[in-house]
Amino acid sequence: MEIMTKKFFGTDGIRGIANQDLTPELVFRIGRAAGSILRKNETGEILIGKDPRISSDMLAGTLESGILSVGTNVSRCGIIPTPAVSFLTRNLKFKAGIMISASHNPLEHNGIKIFSSSGLKLSDSQEQQIESILKLKEDKLKRPTGAGIGKLRNLNEAKERYLQYLKSRFNLSLKGTVLVLDCAYGSASVTAPSLFESLGAKVILKCSIPDGEKINVNCGATSPNFLKKAVLKEKADLGIAFDGDADRVVFVTGKGDLFHGDHTLALLGIHWRRKRKLKGPVITTVMANFGLEKALKEKNIKLIRTQIGDRYVLEEMMRKNANLGGEQSGHLILLNHGVSGDGCLTALAVLSVLRETGKSLADYQNIIEVFPQILKNVPVRKKTQFHHDEEIQRVLHEQEKRLKGKGRLVVRPSGTEPLIRIMAEGLEQKELEEVVSLLASIIERRLK
Repeated sequence: MEIMTKKFFGTDGIRGIANQDLTPELVFRIGRAAGSILRKNETGEILIGKDPRISSDMLAGTLESGILSVGTNVSRCGIIPTPAVSFLTRNLKFKAGIMISASHNPLEHNGIKIFSSSGLKLSDSQEQQIESILKLKEDKLKRPTGAGIGKLRNLNEAKERYLQYLKSRFNLSLKGTVLVLDCAYGSASVTAPSLFESLGAKVILKCSIPDGEKINVNCGATSPNFLKKAVLKEKADLGIAFDGDADRVVFVTGKGDLFHGDHTLALLGIHWRRKRKLKGPVITTVMANFGLEKALKEKNIKLIRTQIGDRYVLEEMMRKNANLGGEQSGHLILLNHGVSGDGCLTALAVLSVLRETGKSLADYQNIIEVFPQILKNVPVRKKTQFHHDEEIQRVLHEQEKRLKGKGRLVVRPSGTEPLIRIMAEGLEQKELEEVVSLLASIIERRLK
């Protein structure tokens, strides 16, 4: 089933501006549909977590009410990372898990990510079942009364269970390591500080209080310049930056250089291959820098690209029996440890390599030769018309021919925001700038 045939679900759940696109009325209906379809028996229980953005409380309340109204029980785990919801759903055998978060998006946005009982994001067919109910003019789902209404409880042990799981994955001591943590005022604030402190690191905290008005604002994985300055000022060994729901992570070396997802895939892939822990090819997306492919090829490691989105990376990993995959953005999946992108888990894996090798992160900065790459997001109002606009497609085809043999272009609508994303990669920075400027101009003019 094509994602574009869906009205509500995008590449990462249901997203929109809270209280405008993602209204309480809609979220109540989503709760009723999900509670009816996902419980799998007469009662069942669904786990709900959230990030700290302002609208999360409003949406959590209406989502819970919708689920309870069809007789399905709900467990709350409060503010917690998205990967924790995935882990707890699977580990505690919930019928489904739901995370209220817009991840790295601006604070006025919010979203609903739904996980199946296995901790995986819903399949297309499951999403379509929910969509089919949402599209009905009349809600015919049952409305039990009395003891038939769903019950609500707090899962007070959620955070501690998740932290114990993380610490169990690596036999790791960080004594003597100085870390700067940028928690983006998001979900990582409630887990990351205690995790790294408990492993013996000296932790310098930045943006580490859950704050719904500051989440992702000029900080975190999407704004690493803040962390660069902090690492240099504090003279730390390295810095770690999460996004709003802590499923992404990027690093900064002790020298103040950015170490993003492509670097991390190369570091883990090559080290795991040396230790005979790597299974299958490394899976990434079309956005990955060619330097990653080149570095892996030199070590006889195959790289496979998918379309953009962690769900597609995970699907390909399962098809190829691979245990390492992810995106340049820092959303990595370590399938030996979990089925969801997890910023804390990825950070532990990287720190484990540094401990094993006795090297600093700065020693690995040149693990890939980063080819010139320009990324630009063009805000639009009519992103669904992108593939159908003949003038845009004509110019795009011309620019692809221009770069043939010396570069590549990836231009596509965002699956989560009203943007057209442009990525140009090649040998000449100036030529790439010209190509991106031309495409941005026409896209802005035609789709504004």
